[in-house]
Amino acid sequence: MDLTSNFSTQRPVPVRPYINARPSVSAVSIKILVLLCIQMAMLAVSGSIGAFTVTAAAAAGSAAAASLCCLVRGRPWFTVIPAVAQGIMTGLLLPESYPPAAAMLITAGTFLLVRILFPDSDMPWMNMAALAVVLAWFSGRTFFPEFQITRELLPSRNPSLELIRGGVFPVHEFDSPVTVLLNSSILSGLKASVPEGYISMLWDNGSVIPAFRFNIIMILSSVVLFADDSLGAAVPAVFTAVYASLVRILAPFMFGGSLNSGDVFLAVFTGGTLFCAVFMIQWFGTVPATKCGKIIYAAAGGATAFLVAGCGTSPVGMVYTVLLCNLLSLVIHHAEESRLLGRTAGGERQKLKAEIR
Repeated sequence: MDLTSNFSTQRPVPVRPYINARPSVSAVSIKILVLLCIQMAMLAVSGSIGAFTVTAAAAAGSAAAASLCCLVRGRPWFTVIPAVAQGIMTGLLLPESYPPAAAMLITAGTFLLVRILFPDSDMPWMNMAALAVVLAWFSGRTFFPEFQITRELLPSRNPSLELIRGGVFPVHEFDSPVTVLLNSSILSGLKASVPEGYISMLWDNGSVIPAFRFNIIMILSSVVLFADDSLGAAVPAVFTAVYASLVRILAPFMFGGSLNSGDVFLAVFTGGTLFCAVFMIQWFGTVPATKCGKIIYAAAGGATAFLVAGCGTSPVGMVYTVLLCNLLSLVIHHAEESRLLGRTAGGERQKLKAEIR
């Protein structure tokens, strides 16, 4: 029997040894870019032309710097996509009154500076958007708003409601009917209610910093990114949970109030907490590699946010938190590498002993 003839007539079986456990960096960057563009579209629809212009200028600065790097160093052109996304993040974290030309120059200069400092890494450990915002803060601090929550309000049980009643956060026309509908239908069975003004804060709290405004858009963006594991949900979840827990338990007590009465709603939905948790706290190259390292990183980040950003309405506290987390990640990376080298060395020693025997 000629066995070779049987094999020759069989259809070839495709061999695919590789699978995509999660979307690639390029695919995730495009998804993030689309979600950020939705926020820019919201600025245009709401008539916030100043904020839209500043964001577009920052994006143009990062795109120009990334394109220059591609030309000079022969980098692939798809690396421009993450750069543009970070440029939009920078613009969204700047006040709408910030000079567009300054936003463009600071963003482009920061991108080039990081590329000079880390020439061999497409994904450096330092978040370029956070660094650019901090530099913008130092060069134009007068453009940034102050804390909207006062020391006198912190011991109270519901500072966010006091700020709404004081006109700090706008109340939209649709707020009252939506609130009545929720309280009379969905929440009535849970014996809970939502005060008037909270729906407006979720939709558009009117902050002069665009990244702080559209909380419902941010919640939907997190669902899009975490649903297919484009970005892991563990780091943002632990970060937000630790921060919110510290605000709830300790914030009023530290200023003369009672324990376990902090305003979590104000802390989470102002100051860019959701924006930084979803888009920035785990940007590519800035998080530890192991699960344990990520949990430590996120928990420490939540505690840092409580100490730096406080209980909400901070203009740049969350951005500083991101940079401090980047520094912490370096320490965790070093510990992870040392542990891995120790395990590898131990394995080699065991093999050597076995060969000697």
